[in-house]
Amino acid sequence: MTQTFQIRLIQETEAFYNLKEAWNTLLAHNPVQTIFLTWEWLYAWWLHRRGQASLRLVTAWEGESLAGIAPLMLERRRKLGFHQRVLCSLGTPDMDVAGFIVRDGAGAIYTALAGEIRRQAAEWDVLEVNEFDSQGGEILTLQSVFEDYAYTRKDNIHYFLPPQKDWETYQKSLSQNARGDARRRLRRLQENFKVTFVHHRGQEINWQDMETIFALNEHGRYPHLYRSESERAFQRRLLELTSAQGWPEVFLLYLDGQAAAYRYGYTFANRFEDWRNGIDLRLSEHAAGKALLWLTLENCLQRGIREIDFLRGDENYKARWKTEERIYTQLRFVSRTRALALLAYIWIPRLKQFIRRQLKKRARTP
Repeated sequence: MTQTFQIRLIQETEAFYNLKEAWNTLLAHNPVQTIFLTWEWLYAWWLHRRGQASLRLVTAWEGESLAGIAPLMLERRRKLGFHQRVLCSLGTPDMDVAGFIVRDGAGAIYTALAGEIRRQAAEWDVLEVNEFDSQGGEILTLQSVFEDYAYTRKDNIHYFLPPQKDWETYQKSLSQNARGDARRRLRRLQENFKVTFVHHRGQEINWQDMETIFALNEHGRYPHLYRSESERAFQRRLLELTSAQGWPEVFLLYLDGQAAAYRYGYTFANRFEDWRNGIDLRLSEHAAGKALLWLTLENCLQRGIREIDFLRGDENYKARWKTEERIYTQLRFVSRTRALALLAYIWIPRLKQFIRRQLKKRARTP
């Protein structure tokens, strides 16, 4: 018992499956609302992308009411020729947002979950939490509970478009260069091609849409992304589990009937999370990706989507659209008694960060 909470460690897939209703009821009261913390997304990922990892769902209960979840998994990673046991965020590395799921962000529940992770420390060498909201209650709690451990922190920028009055007002708020460039590119495409914009949501999405994305991606910047059977099975399961709720969204741009660009994400809690996108590099001179982004923004704002989150990645184009920034964090904790884990996950990363900072300083020095 921890205060008034009963802690249960869930390690079986069947027990994970049975959490669905309680999980999403709890998520509705969590400070962070994201598709990546839904039971549907994480369960689909676990079924098809877990590899050799072991499930570690740390849950806190008040009677029969689920009050908190730390969605974690235990995997073995080879570093410096040795295997280390890493307790990490469930969904690593495919999720763009993670965290604990805690009723109303109650500090006592964060403490109960983190305390149980600490009590399990004999089972792992490294604790790695990825893409936690830097302002979330997990960060300070974990730092407090593991204050005697060595740790590293890496912050990542997520760009997002905050609520806008409407599409017309938003357009006028952009710089003339950004607005004019987008309009010119779209007009040029329409002058040279038959341009078809397709938007499918929820149950409108069929597997052919996904096959189109897979095929288009073969000629994109990351051709390997959808090649594995596990990734395709994951995508199929995601579609099966989320379509009825209307969460998944696919945006496609065709030029003379040929798929040229896609954007693929989820609308959850009236926020569009722009998870993946790509272009056919054979058509890159036509800037179809930029045209599709413009049409996607128009579509979302005209439907009254409250926020558009571009998620991970600090690509320059994201900053052009009057976006704001959120900081998400990766933390790694290692006991000071575990020399090999310290070397692999703390000291060497710190040395690399130091070298990068020095190189940047030299580059700025006249």
